[in-house]
Amino acid sequence: MGDKIKVEWADRCNIKLSRSLMSMSKAIQNESVVALRQTADEIQAGAKAIVRVRTGLLRESIKKTVRRRPDSVVARVFADYPAAKDKVHKTSTKKQAAGSRDYYAFAIEYGTKRSRAYPFLKPTANKLEGRALRRIDAIVNRELGKV
Repeated sequence: MGDKIKVEWADRCNIKLSRSLMSMSKAIQNESVVALRQTADEIQAGAKAIVRVRTGLLRESIKKTVRRRPDSVVARVFADYPAAKDKVHKTSTKKQAAGSRDYYAFAIEYGTKRSRAYPFLKPTANKLEGRALRRIDAIVNRELGKV
């Protein structure tokens, strides 16, 4: 088999499986989706465990999605806008309009010129990315062993 299976981590902690994996058996595809969902759950839990907490809104905004497409599976772990409705910008700034919900995950993850970074998503994803690879490798090897 000349194609390689690769898992790519982008800044938003995306996991993309290559087309070669998706062209394999349905069993491999289905088990790979489960493996990616499990890894995304672990990344989400890990990020929630290490994020700096003042009110808990940022921690609760860390979400995950797993989407299966015809040629790939994408798992995303991300910090969405916090759910508090009273946390809105009263005036317009260069980055946010007046009345928009506060979004500050990027400022915590990457820092600003006035405050240092306290990364929570990227370190967790980097720490756990090997698990996704090992799980998928085990699935493929198990299926190839049946042949």
